[in-house]
Amino acid sequence: MKKIVLSVFSMLMLSSAFSQVVDYNFNFEPGSTLGAWNYFDNGTNMAGVSIVSNPFPGGANSSATVAKFTAADDGGEWAGCESLYGTLGKWKFNGAAPTTVTIDVYKSTTKPVVIKFTSTNNSGQGTVFIGSQVPSAINQWVTLTYIVDFANFGGVNNGDNNAGTNQFVMHADQDGNRTADQVVYFDNLKFSATKLADPISPPAPILPPTSSAPIPPSRDPSNVVSVYSNAYTNIPGVKIGKNWGEATNASDIVVAPGDSVKRLTLFNYQGIILAPDAPAPPINLTGFEKVHIDFFKTDQAQIKFSIIHRGGGDVTKLINVSNDGWNSFDINLSEFVGLNLSTVHQIKLEGAPTQGSTTVYFDNLYFYKGQVSVQDFKTAKIRMYPNPVNNSLTIDATSEISTVSIFNQMGKLVLSETPKSTSATLETTNLPNGIYIIKTKIGGHLATSKFIKD
Repeated sequence: MKKIVLSVFSMLMLSSAFSQVVDYNFNFEPGSTLGAWNYFDNGTNMAGVSIVSNPFPGGANSSATVAKFTAADDGGEWAGCESLYGTLGKWKFNGAAPTTVTIDVYKSTTKPVVIKFTSTNNSGQGTVFIGSQVPSAINQWVTLTYIVDFANFGGVNNGDNNAGTNQFVMHADQDGNRTADQVVYFDNLKFSATKLADPISPPAPILPPTSSAPIPPSRDPSNVVSVYSNAYTNIPGVKIGKNWGEATNASDIVVAPGDSVKRLTLFNYQGIILAPDAPAPPINLTGFEKVHIDFFKTDQAQIKFSIIHRGGGDVTKLINVSNDGWNSFDINLSEFVGLNLSTVHQIKLEGAPTQGSTTVYFDNLYFYKGQVSVQDFKTAKIRMYPNPVNNSLTIDATSEISTVSIFNQMGKLVLSETPKSTSATLETTNLPNGIYIIKTKIGGHLATSKFIKD
């Protein structure tokens, strides 16, 4: 589980010139630059990073304020924390000569402290440097030293360094057999580098959708394999969460009575497990034609959508989420070249190129085949009045109206209701004048019509 924690992170600069190599000391004293921290792969511990008074001042660190992170006993080997992209600025190390990086750490084990500097690039995330050091002592402040040396370090791409590192990552207690929570304090990250950009403020929260995604049509259950949708029966055992150590935090939010959507915050990628590993059987999609998903437009404009079969890698299509509100996608499975439809067991959503700091909302993820019958209001014995409409529109039917959705001429959902009655009155006063499409789900069938607002 991963959560964002706002914290105070200080940047003391000896020079503000972007073109010069300067010394940096990042610490946690009051009155500093506002930053944001994530945590990841940390089991049931949701405390994240906190800023606390130094519980053990003296020795290598007498600072008044430090950062605290607890590596959980049920967390992964690589449990850790990271700054949100750009909130500590952007720097370029000297690619031609070694650079020394130090950080003060207080912990009660000698398990390695692994640090990493990363950057964002056109393909997602690049690693500028990764290093590991073992504390020389426990239960006291020690200063760990790392050498950033591009000439003698396992082929780390200096191109990522040239783009600028804008994130610091720390695996505070690398241990694959942790049997108890391990509290780690850290402070005073120091290095010399060329400043490329000032720290940025954490992005404003992304407002969630306030209406449902478009209503899926009524289909024969044998023609649908639903992964996540309130419209169909989802296959059992689907896991949308911390499946592969992703940074993303997945949760459900209610957008209308009886309707929820999936929210992905701190989105870098999201693994979706459709079927557990062998010997359990995978999902057989032989004969299925398309996969459907609805994305709500946020700050993540492009998403890589991958389907994975047993024994195979990602087969990917790039999705552009460009329209305001809900965007619906129906992708032919034939476009996933090389995919074995008989052994599908995973789906992956991945940011492209932005990763790690965006928010994604999605709904109605399902596979389907065959055609669907859509009736008009007259055939479905639905009465709609008045038309043209001004302040309110009334719909009467002979069966219970499950849902009503109104779309503008651009296909954007502008109003959604769940009457669960044979009659519904919709408030239309705030709708701009124009032609609208109205869709209703009644008795398991979809019916559609048009009306004019004037």
